[in-house]
Amino acid sequence: MSAVIHPGSVRTLPRRRVRAIPKRRGLPVRGFFIFVAATITLAYAFSSALSLGGYMLVENARSSAIKADQRAVLAEASIVELRGEIDRLKSAHSIQRWTAVNNFVTPYRPPDETQAN
Repeated sequence: MSAVIHPGSVRTLPRRRVRAIPKRRGLPVRGFFIFVAATITLAYAFSSALSLGGYMLVENARSSAIKADQRAVLAEASIVELRGEIDRLKSAHSIQRWTAVNNFVTPYRPPDETQAN
């Protein structure tokens, strides 16, 4: 024989209903949005600062290039002037004038054509 328990004869405690308490998601989501906003703000600030620094370096290089170009133009003008001066000093007339001023007498004088006749 098997023992069968009659449903009304055994007394049991009533089942507790487990009530789900919803988690507060407002704080972590809000914290995430604050973190994202702070990250974007910092990224923008660093990007702006680096961009400004880059513009300053480019402008400095451009002004240096302009100054170097001006110096090159002045140097070319000075070279042209010095070459003209050298050509003037190398001329026969200038050399003869220098020899006359310094009492320089050449040891060799080519005979003049007028004396040869």
